[in-house]
Amino acid sequence: MTIFSLVEGLSSIILLFYRISKLQPMAEVRHTQYDELLGWVNIPNIHIPNMYSEGVYF
Repeated sequence: MTIFSLVEGLSSIILLFYRISKLQPMAEVRHTQYDELLGWVNIPNIHIPNMYSEGVYF
């Protein structure tokens, strides 16, 4: 019974790391940059086609 619990726990940890590795980065990372005075600001003159879905651009 102990071996079963260890295998189940290990498989849960492996699945958790697998799901985390498949997460997409936040969309805001693509169009913002850090500014020392303001914090995060939009990158000027940027055009990203299909940013949020097909036909929806930023």
